[in-house]
Amino acid sequence: MIKKMISYILSFAIAASMAASCLTVSAANMMGSCTADVLNVRSGAGTGYSKTGTVSYGDSLTILSETTDSSGAKWYKISCGSVTGYVSAAYVQLTSSGSQGSSDADFESYMTKQGFPESYKPYLRTLHEQHPKWIFTAQKLGVDWNTALKEECVVGRNLVHSSALASWKSMEKGAYDFNGGYWY
Repeated sequence: MIKKMISYILSFAIAASMAASCLTVSAANMMGSCTADVLNVRSGAGTGYSKTGTVSYGDSLTILSETTDSSGAKWYKISCGSVTGYVSAAYVQLTSSGSQGSSDADFESYMTKQGFPESYKPYLRTLHEQHPKWIFTAQKLGVDWNTALKEECVVGRNLVHSSALASWKSMEKGAYDFNGGYWY
């Protein structure tokens, strides 16, 4: 019985933490899309900076800021999924400034293209109505529900943050040190 209850609590905690980490809300005022087949994302504005990742043709980019390099070329600081850095503005087509579209249909299409689950959409619609200039970007973590639950159920491994309520954490042997009073 206790194991089942702990499993439910852990499942809720994982779902809540995954939901929170899959949604980025930005007050940026521009969106764009990549026009290159593959575009290097760099740590700074210029080709001399290290590569931190890549984006591909058609990827939706949240433009965080704009700058110029030493030669005067324009660069955008962008966010795309888990990649953040600088790309040459020459390879970015601006798609909008402000919100994700002027109509409800535009916003619905935007949410679908971002890959938001249906369960998120009612909440995003409410936020969009209240804050039409916010840009919502889905973070693709590459972890499915079953994998997260399987990994969480390994005694001694805990995906629940250390500052979470004690009732969310396992007290099984190997998960908690009763002498030291801490979770492994």
